[in-house]
Amino acid sequence: MDGNEIDDVFLNLEYDEKLEDHIRGLEKFFHDIHSNGYEIFSVEEYTVDDKSNMNGIVDVVIKNSKDELIIFDYKTGKPRNIDKYKLELCVYKILLESKYQDLNVVSAGIYFTGSAAYRIANFGSHSGDYFKLQSKEDIGDGDFDYVDAVVDNLYETIDRNYFKKEKGFLCRYCFYKDMCDGDFG
Repeated sequence: MDGNEIDDVFLNLEYDEKLEDHIRGLEKFFHDIHSNGYEIFSVEEYTVDDKSNMNGIVDVVIKNSKDELIIFDYKTGKPRNIDKYKLELCVYKILLESKYQDLNVVSAGIYFTGSAAYRIANFGSHSGDYFKLQSKEDIGDGDFDYVDAVVDNLYETIDRNYFKKEKGFLCRYCFYKDMCDGDFG
């Protein structure tokens, strides 16, 4: 990138015809961030909560003028309702607020790069800024109760040894990697 413009040489590389839509969608996303007074807080941030052993990679975190954080996860598929992503977004909020205890995550969204479409939800009622005003719904306590239930169920399943060990790409991020490495030779 050169400033806020994507170099046309990059766009002339061989690619799937949909790639340009995704690139233009990302260009719009970053234009929206900057033109509405936000700053990029982090990109592709690997976060860990030592208390729960949850971890994840948050695509983009932006900060508004009130030092509040807004999470975004990119998706390349067709726009869908945010309900499908609430669990993931709740986990990201837990992870970020565990890491940055003096900051508050107020909203989270999915950004569909190919169609430049937002699906945003607020964590509680906030108003007065660009992304929060685009929100169509909230993520409430019931959603976090569900996260707690999923985590509890996961620990119970692990304790009962119901999981078959399978080596894969995500093993590099697992807290229990050292315990499994010997099993895979």
